[in-house]
Amino acid sequence: MYGRPRYLRSLDRCHPPLGRFAGIYSPAVGNDLVIDYLGQTGLEAMNGTDILKVSHGKYSSGVEYSDTGIAKKLKGIANVHLADLETRIFYCDQARFDTHAKQLGTHATLWKEVSEAVDEFFAGLREHDAADNVVMLMFTEFGRRARDNGSGTDHGSGGVTFTIGDPVKGGQYGEYPATKRKTCSRETWSLAWTSVACIPGCWRTGRQTHS
Repeated sequence: MYGRPRYLRSLDRCHPPLGRFAGIYSPAVGNDLVIDYLGQTGLEAMNGTDILKVSHGKYSSGVEYSDTGIAKKLKGIANVHLADLETRIFYCDQARFDTHAKQLGTHATLWKEVSEAVDEFFAGLREHDAADNVVMLMFTEFGRRARDNGSGTDHGSGGVTFTIGDPVKGGQYGEYPATKRKTCSRETWSLAWTSVACIPGCWRTGRQTHS
């Protein structure tokens, strides 16, 4: 998403700070083309905020999104997607999963928030007949250990990836990973990610190794 301070409402007021931004690099680079490029990139980013304003006027929904961070992010994505701005990939996150302690209670809350938000997101897309070409890839950015520490889990090699959407043929893709220490190698997870990379070709074919 784009954003800019309120005091930079007009492009005339944007030029001086962008000039100073480009000037930061001029002593080291000393190339007018580079300075021009930096300045132009900044202006294009600022112009992007004006383009995204259009999405708010085009989006309406009867779906009542939950008052959670992840729900607000997914509502914003639906907003921009339905504005026909030709954006193909969106990204958002849900934090606080680094649970070394009190994992059960924390995960219960976090997964409730995620589940409700995802359901609301796709309900909003279906309301506009826009869910048939949207697929969500949900993954963890770092792994955990299979064995808990008594209250939570520490960093390790375990992880999971979900593919969600109306076009997805449900089931388990790839071999179920072993949890023995000696089998949790880099090669094992390379194979797992190869399975993830193959998922787009299976969305409509229904090919899978396990159900």
